[in-house]
Amino acid sequence: MSFEDKYQLHLKKYTKTGISRLLEMSEEKKILLIFSSISSVISSVFSLIPYISVYKILEVLLKNYVFYSNNTRDTLGIEQDNQIIVKWGLIAIGCYVMSVIFLGGALGLSHIAAFETLYNIRVRISEHIGFLPLGYLSKTTTGSISKTLEQNVENIELFIAHTIPDIVRVAATVVFAVGVFMHYNVILTIICLVTFIIAVVFQFSSMYDEESMGRYKKYYDTMEKISGTVVQYVYGIPVVKIFGKTAFSFHKLVEDIEAGRNISMEICNICRNGFCLFLALIECFAVFVIPVGLFLLSRNEKDIALALDYVFFIIMSPGLATPLYSLLMLVSNLQTINEGNKRIDNILNEDIVKEPEHPKIPTKYNVSFKNVTFNYEKSENSKTTDNVLNDVCFEAENGKITALVGPSGSGKSTIGNLIPRFWDVEKGEICIGGINVKDIKYEDLMDVVSFVFQDTFLFNDTVYENIAVGKPNATKEEVIAASKAAQCHEFIEKLPDQYQTIIGSVEDKEGVLLSGGEKQRICIARAILKNSPILVLDEATAYADPENEYNIQLALKELIKDKTVIVIAHNLNTIKSADNIIVVNKGKIEEQGKHEQLLANHGTYSDMWDAYINSSKWYISNKNSSSSNNTPVDDFNIGYNEDNQDSEKKSEESQKQTLKIERRESKISKKDGMLSDNLNILYNVTYGHPERLYKAITYMIISDIVNVIPFFLTIEVIQTVFDAFDGSGTPLNKNKIWIISGILFAFIYIMYLFEKPAYNHSYGDAYLVGASGRMELAEHIRRLPLGTIYDKDPGEMANILMNDFNTIETASSHMIPQIFSSLAIPIISFFFLIFIDWRLALAAFAPFLLGSLILLFATSLQDKLSTNQMKAKINASVRFQEYLNGIRCIKAYNLIGPRFERLEKAFRNLKKESINLEVGIGPLVSLTGTITHSGLAIMIITGAYLLKYNKINVSTFVTFLIIGSRIYDPLIRALNSIAEIRYSAVAGKRVSKFLDIPLMEVLLMLIILQTKILFSKMSLDLLVLVKTTILKLISKFYDCNEGTITFAGEDISKIDPEFYMNNISIVFQDVYLFKDTIANNIGFGKENPTKEEIIEAAKKACAHDFIMKLPKGYDTMVGEGGCTLSGGEKQRISIARAVLKNSPVVLLDEATSSLDPENEVEVQKAISDLIIGRTVIVISHHLKTIKEADNIVVLENGSIVEQGKHDQLINNNNLYRRLWDVQEKYKGWTMN
Repeated sequence: MSFEDKYQLHLKKYTKTGISRLLEMSEEKKILLIFSSISSVISSVFSLIPYISVYKILEVLLKNYVFYSNNTRDTLGIEQDNQIIVKWGLIAIGCYVMSVIFLGGALGLSHIAAFETLYNIRVRISEHIGFLPLGYLSKTTTGSISKTLEQNVENIELFIAHTIPDIVRVAATVVFAVGVFMHYNVILTIICLVTFIIAVVFQFSSMYDEESMGRYKKYYDTMEKISGTVVQYVYGIPVVKIFGKTAFSFHKLVEDIEAGRNISMEICNICRNGFCLFLALIECFAVFVIPVGLFLLSRNEKDIALALDYVFFIIMSPGLATPLYSLLMLVSNLQTINEGNKRIDNILNEDIVKEPEHPKIPTKYNVSFKNVTFNYEKSENSKTTDNVLNDVCFEAENGKITALVGPSGSGKSTIGNLIPRFWDVEKGEICIGGINVKDIKYEDLMDVVSFVFQDTFLFNDTVYENIAVGKPNATKEEVIAASKAAQCHEFIEKLPDQYQTIIGSVEDKEGVLLSGGEKQRICIARAILKNSPILVLDEATAYADPENEYNIQLALKELIKDKTVIVIAHNLNTIKSADNIIVVNKGKIEEQGKHEQLLANHGTYSDMWDAYINSSKWYISNKNSSSSNNTPVDDFNIGYNEDNQDSEKKSEESQKQTLKIERRESKISKKDGMLSDNLNILYNVTYGHPERLYKAITYMIISDIVNVIPFFLTIEVIQTVFDAFDGSGTPLNKNKIWIISGILFAFIYIMYLFEKPAYNHSYGDAYLVGASGRMELAEHIRRLPLGTIYDKDPGEMANILMNDFNTIETASSHMIPQIFSSLAIPIISFFFLIFIDWRLALAAFAPFLLGSLILLFATSLQDKLSTNQMKAKINASVRFQEYLNGIRCIKAYNLIGPRFERLEKAFRNLKKESINLEVGIGPLVSLTGTITHSGLAIMIITGAYLLKYNKINVSTFVTFLIIGSRIYDPLIRALNSIAEIRYSAVAGKRVSKFLDIPLMEVLLMLIILQTKILFSKMSLDLLVLVKTTILKLISKFYDCNEGTITFAGEDISKIDPEFYMNNISIVFQDVYLFKDTIANNIGFGKENPTKEEIIEAAKKACAHDFIMKLPKGYDTMVGEGGCTLSGGEKQRISIARAVLKNSPVVLLDEATSSLDPENEVEVQKAISDLIIGRTVIVISHHLKTIKEADNIVVLENGSIVEQGKHDQLINNNNLYRRLWDVQEKYKGWTMN
């Protein structure tokens, strides 16, 4: 499909709802669904014939009962009866086999149609998101979008693959059954239909009233919130750890998970009474048939035809329970599917960036803004209700450098983002070569613009593929040439696998983590390879050390040749030779011109230059001053503050008790193997907590035992009818049947009472288990070393916390209790029947054992297919999360939708593995069901043989026939469920695997608590490092392989991590903010801070003024990750967070890298106040800022090569001197 055709497809609006919309989605595979429906109808016809077979056999037995009772049936008659019985037994099994074959064909066709449709929808959603303005992702969370793509799209598979054929099959079964019933007796048919209608009314009246519909909507909204919060928790885990938060003190996660559990319980409570009454009624169809049939039969007790009809309805009417129960589940699923479908359409109906009707292609590449006015979409995430840009006019000429400077949040980056139409302007126009960007096709526009973003984004792929993003069809030589030009070829060659080295982790393959400068150079290589005539540079050297900065500068000189270059910079020195410097302030251009001209104007630029000069003279020092209001170091105590710790512990313990979190003392995962996997299936599904489902299983078994009692009473009714035709002249015992009818009516209520606790524990316990499990895993992840977390893909962790637990919840509520009861009742029946006749009992149940063995030996095959499918599912989820996180890069390099091959390939592989799973396991499950159901035919043939030789009586045979007509459905449901539960066990194993990852060891926590070591015992020296790895080791992100790091004289590996992190503050280079209010993001630095404390911290971080200009001040919502704020604004909030924490140890990782000169001066003052009297460890690329440090440690290739004070290191004339000289020599570097 061409780009234009795809674009037209994404203009379409979807207005249909419900089943019509679902059918519209599956329109492309219509022919497969038609054949699937036809097969389902044929299957339903065949599925009814075994019941008719039982009736025909009973007809023979009842008509000749008088002879069998008196042993007067002649040999010829017995032989004829035997032939008829065997014939109908063979017909029964033959028709069941045909039913399974056609049903298997129906499901096979529908599954292929479903997986093809799901693939298309996934691609369409990802492609549509690529066509949307970037503002769409600011309004929502990537977690909620991921949930739509994963869970809601998966629900469509449920509709296409199961609901369509099942609805057709159920409808056909009911229609044919009613037709057959009408043939025998109209009145009794009406009784069955009325019972059916009453049961449906009881169930659906509670599901579809206004209150219930509101609850369902709230449930789906809450699930989306949980998904979004989980993603934020996983991606923000460094912040959570550094600020000493537990999963329970990350209130948003706790609140959302508890809200999900609570709304789930509310829906359970709403549906409980109707559902339990529904189950009680459909299990007791015969309750209404027996008295009415008795009334009809009492008018002519010897009417054998009417007696047969009566027996037929008593046996057949309960057979409607299975399709009716299926109908209930289908309708319930439809509601879930429809609600999820609305969320899919909410994405697909978002307005995409409009394409021109008559596109033009620019031949010149000057960029001009003409009276541009712009504001981001008015939403709670908008930074301001005022325009971000007001009447902006300028031109960036081809072959020249245009620089954009101004305070943080002034609109510089917005200007850069408007050029490629990441957003569209409301007023004015943006032109390239005199052509409005709106008149250029989107893919053509992306071809002429390249970006080097401040926030680098690399894919979890090889170095080669990351560079090749710039030109997907590039040759190896072109990629290497681009990397050489970007000054990164040398360090790439030193990586373990050179260009094939993986960055991050991919599918259990661990890769490498690159420094900020290395990542930046790879991004530059990518832009060089793209070689577009327009280049936008957004703080391209912000995170580089002196030598890397020099290398990046060389790379940029290569990149900007003969291009239209627009530079966004805070380092004014780099742009002082630009052809045109544009000063942006509060969305307006205040002045523009060359450096000297702007200095002479003595305007905003001149003030910024003076601030830049002053900031470059600033250096870090933790020496005390009279202006400091900070608490003296001697007042700090590294023991616990008992009051705060007690209240904090009580709060968390209360939450843990509510969610039933338990500490693990041993490894969870069991050894894999065919026997082990099956014996431990409950253990694996519940990730080591099988006891959590014991109550649900017990109550479900008790409920089903109670439900079986009416069935045995109906057998007694049938036997009573038979006794009336034994030739003894004894009349029909109507009193006995009336008594049984009364008991059966009473049992409806009794069954309802027993269904309620079974329902409560099956569903309620499952949701509690899910909520507790999520919190348990979230807390475990938080307590892992960050190095371990970094080795894992965050998308995979989020997938486990959401999707795997959804799978476990479904298995715990809808499968596990039911499968145990489905197996328990037949097993109990088997032992009961052995005492009646062991030969018939063995004949009936031996095939079930054979079928079970087949399913048992298929364990390894299913585990393999299930694991492959789950891996493909997780990989697709991870790739989609990566797609969302890197959407700006993806749009910039024209990789929208399937062009992002990694994503399309993941979707395609998921489709393939899903089909493999269904094709591989479906036939095996059908085979085991067929073998199990063959027990009916074997039992009939065995019974015929025993009856022929007078080894059993008719009553015994009738009892086995009636039980045989009902006993196989639960057995087959159990076998089918085992296959599904095994899939759920794979999810449980993944959870167990994560919970088995060892935590940081804590050996001496109590000693430290008792000694209450003071900070006065610590060194107060200010230490400067040049490697982020050491900072991460100090922060316990990783454990040392050898040697020790001490804190207050104690090895940090032996100190309680929670206690240790409470005494450290970090200002990160890469700031992560949560989708929450400004106040809550700052307040993350301290447990339950007051409003005054938050404001004071913001003032110290120079953030108060810009916060107060936001629409809701401190209550303004921040986009996920901080996407609605500028880099400088995010960094100041991060500093405010550290100020509020007020820890005695401060780690600074390029704390001012994203600040404009004026703000940098103010923040430098805040940092100076923050670090007074503290142990300070600084990572800085600007050596002047650390020249007054007490100790400067210089590392090269992972080893300390020298350390000391600045003057000493300069005189040593080694590496530090070389770095200093490089920075001094190239501090005057400019882009020209």
